[in-house]
Amino acid sequence: MQDEVSKHTKKIFKTMSDKKHSFSDKVKEITFEILIIVFAVTLSIKLHEWSEHRHQQQEVKEFLSDLHEDLKEDIESLKSTKNQLIETQKDKSYVFSITEAKFDSLRKSKDSINFKSNFESKIPTIGITRNNISGNYEGFKSSGKIGYIENKKIKKLMLKYYQQLIPTMTEAEKYYNLNLSNTGDAIAELSGNGKKGKEIIYNPKFRFFFNATLVWASTNQNSYDDIIKIAQELDVEILKEIKK
Repeated sequence: MQDEVSKHTKKIFKTMSDKKHSFSDKVKEITFEILIIVFAVTLSIKLHEWSEHRHQQQEVKEFLSDLHEDLKEDIESLKSTKNQLIETQKDKSYVFSITEAKFDSLRKSKDSINFKSNFESKIPTIGITRNNISGNYEGFKSSGKIGYIENKKIKKLMLKYYQQLIPTMTEAEKYYNLNLSNTGDAIAELSGNGKKGKEIIYNPKFRFFFNATLVWASTNQNSYDDIIKIAQELDVEILKEIKK
């Protein structure tokens, strides 16, 4: 393209210095050559923009394909965590349904060993260890390429999911794990002071942290439903875009 522009520029200078042509002929020829140059430059710019845009959209499709895989893992992880909390809630209902009198009675029964084992298994000790699969998103964002995404719905859902919902839930899960850790610390402290079984289970300090942990599990189950819904909606839009 540069050679073409140079060639027509030389023709302009040649025409200007050509004494055989009249002034009006020179104007016509020069105007024609200028139009050719303008057209060539404009075409070159348009072709470059088209090529750049095509390259950007290819990057977007590759990114969205990776994001689709990330979301599949995220959705399964969120569902698994929600199910964990549901089981935790069931355990809370069981533990708090056993009064001290009933506890004494069951501990003296023939099935005492099974009861003790079952009762202790209802006290949660495993925190939430869900991993946020956000490496592809963070990499694309940090490279300044989010603006390449032309689908506004995808962009809106993606930003809501990764910038609002997931960080908020991650912080909330830290609170849950902190209370669970405090529950474990209470058990360790009471055990260290010579407390056993019933003396631990019905101790106010243990029950405070245990209840706080389980209340969180109960009140945040719906939050997982909301996040999963947004993730699924985003994934549907991504698949539509990839298939275009």
